[in-house]
Amino acid sequence: MSGLRVKYVREILGMTQAELAEVVGVQQSMVAMLERGGRELSTDLLERIADVTGFPQEFFVEQPKFEFPLGSLLFRKFQRLPAIDKVRSHRIAQVCFNAYINMAARLKTIPLRIPKRIEEDPYTAARLVRSGLGYDPDGPIRNLINRLERCGVVIIALPELIKDLDAFSTWVNGQIPVIVITLGKPGERQRFSIAHELGHLILHQSFQDEFDLIEAEANKFARELLFPEECARQELEPPITLSGLAELKSRWGLSIKSLVYCAYELGIISKRQRAYLYTQINQRGWNIQEPEILHLRPEKPRAFRQMAERLYGENINYKKLSEDLHLPAFWTKQIMDAHASKHEPPDTEKQSSVLQADFHHK
Repeated sequence: MSGLRVKYVREILGMTQAELAEVVGVQQSMVAMLERGGRELSTDLLERIADVTGFPQEFFVEQPKFEFPLGSLLFRKFQRLPAIDKVRSHRIAQVCFNAYINMAARLKTIPLRIPKRIEEDPYTAARLVRSGLGYDPDGPIRNLINRLERCGVVIIALPELIKDLDAFSTWVNGQIPVIVITLGKPGERQRFSIAHELGHLILHQSFQDEFDLIEAEANKFARELLFPEECARQELEPPITLSGLAELKSRWGLSIKSLVYCAYELGIISKRQRAYLYTQINQRGWNIQEPEILHLRPEKPRAFRQMAERLYGENINYKKLSEDLHLPAFWTKQIMDAHASKHEPPDTEKQSSVLQADFHHK
């Protein structure tokens, strides 16, 4: 029986060792020893921990198939994300990924069609990836999540909103690219976050370099992927106004503030003009949330839920699914609800058939 799994559940629930010890009736030192593997998990204590956490006993016995590295989540220590949310996000994603892999092992899954590494500058890498994903070199990108899933990228939506986290990414076992997203964010912000994390996957196999440098490279990759320089120079014609940028947002799916920065980065506007436009954005409150009429609908990942539908019916048998995954039934449903069903449309194209031919029973 795995003391490490006790730690997983405790961190998922946002509990300290002392809090878990109190509710199961043991000393905090006992929980610490369990998590370090220095003490066997007795049957009686296992039953109590399962009872108070809601996780089935089988969960604490099962060993993860793969390590789940922190990846770009390592860098969130430099940002506003509280440490407890960082740990919870990682653990929830880790458990979701293992559930994904458990189902994928019973199906013929999608081969990887993105490069593991491109030894180029961010702009060149973005152009190569855009071409490899099958997008036109000079057109807006639609349904980025759906397209990445078709190319073998595992995209997991966490089943709850985490305020200061948009996304993170990692390579599992050096072979499986994973992007983890949180829901409840505007569509344009989600698109940029996913493109940014794709940049990390393509450009940064490790995170040893300076934080600012790596984040800047991922941002450059994302902007070039979503709004290629050649197109941006044609579209961002002076004078640059907020109303003109609003029209571009609806077409290219970038926030107005991102478009202002793009214009500055390409030398189309000066630093002073950028500051003026940022002031206008702040005065209108658009720095926090842009006008609702300009909102883009966010996407949901589809592949995770589609596997469950293949294995457990279109109206998913959650009792059987949760038993097989060794997860609480209520939590299993929350995970699936964070992913698109067959009848939920994505951004523009029909999603129900996008992955239809990609998953089959072995």
